Amino acid sequence: MSMLEKNGIRAKGVQRGLDHGVWASFRAAFDPESNPLGVPIVQVSLFDSEDPNQHYRLGQAVAELRDQNVLIIVSGQAVHNLRDMRYSFGSASAMPYCTTFDEALRDAVTISPSKREQEMAQLLRRPDARRAHPSFEHLLPIYVGAGAAGEDVGERLWTLKEGGISWAQYRFGQVS
Repeated sequence: MSMLEKNGIRAKGVQRGLDHGVWASFRAAFDPESNPLGVPIVQVSLFDSEDPNQHYRLGQAVAELRDQNVLIIVSGQAVHNLRDMRYSFGSASAMPYCTTFDEALRDAVTISPSKREQEMAQLLRRPDARRAHPSFEHLLPIYVGAGAAGEDVGERLWTLKEGGISWAQYRFGQVS
């Protein structure tokens, strides 16, 4: 909390269950029966805004946790248009905006850290942005991760585009 407050971010602690973005991701990776995680999880909520720079600054505010051996994991989607999924059921192809936005996200995330915040902010102004994300809550977590990355270059590890959805995984820095 103090990290957020010293960076001008008002915050308060609450106790509640895990958000579906945390629960679903961790449930898939760390099944409590076969592969229990066994470490504490602290989830941080997004702001009630679609301001990409505000979310990037949230990442910057918690970046020092990385120096304390805390792994910062963000969960969202590269493209998230469930409305268009109905048009693509049974087809292996992606909607055109799915491909263009997914590639633009890759370019913005993997650019030099000195240009990353500006390039990522521009993504939300692209003509295909609202088709890719009718609302940005599934995209904004990557801004938090990128902000926390500091000078580490982003790397796309994997992507899968289908219909109006794109699943992509990014990493900043190395895991030792």
